[in-house]
Amino acid sequence: MTEFFIDLSRFAFLRHALAAGLLSSIACGIIGSYVTVRRTVSIAGAIAHCTLGGMGVALYLNRQHGWTALTPLYGAVAAALIAALAIGTLTLYGRQREDTVLNAVWALGMAVGLLFISRTSGVRIVGIVMVIALLALPAATAAHAVRRLPHMMAFSIGLSMIYTTAGLGASYSADFPAGPTIILFAGAVYLVMLFAVFVRGKLLVRKKIPLKKSNQYAASAPSVETNQRYAPLNSKDG
Repeated sequence: MTEFFIDLSRFAFLRHALAAGLLSSIACGIIGSYVTVRRTVSIAGAIAHCTLGGMGVALYLNRQHGWTALTPLYGAVAAALIAALAIGTLTLYGRQREDTVLNAVWALGMAVGLLFISRTSGVRIVGIVMVIALLALPAATAAHAVRRLPHMMAFSIGLSMIYTTAGLGASYSADFPAGPTIILFAGAVYLVMLFAVFVRGKLLVRKKIPLKKSNQYAASAPSVETNQRYAPLNSKDG
């Protein structure tokens, strides 16, 4: 890990990778918190995979047919808009189930992207899974620590920056792929947070059990005393 920070001043590509990761952390922290609160992480994933399709088409036309004006950014924006319109139209007006539409859009976007990128030479597919993980995992972890949305966004941005820096450092030192390493850091912290929440819930339940038992005994005591008091009167009357 220290090797990564030492080489930051020597290699420009490391500085560029770290800067891109930190900037992505800001965007993913803000957007991820919003989609997590709105419970629309699946929509974000479907649209993200559709942007892969748009980028694939744009790259194919750019490199194979000379459409130099059509950059991958334009293709990604166009695909995201088309995907959002398709999801909204089919869900609201087509009366289709949202999860079915999301799965269909997700699969079609991936298929189109893989098809056209496979026909384009010199292109590697990276980053889509990492973006979805940075949208979901830091925000989900922050949701267990804070309650207000602005605090959740700030907490999520901080976590994303830590994951990105630690993942890049570990991947550089151990010669691992950067994306999966960052996702593993984010997933590990999320699992630790879930375990901490589970343990905290168990401790709170144990603290509340004696109070509940005493309340039950206090509530049942008068009825027991009443039965014992009036039992001899009933026996004499008989």
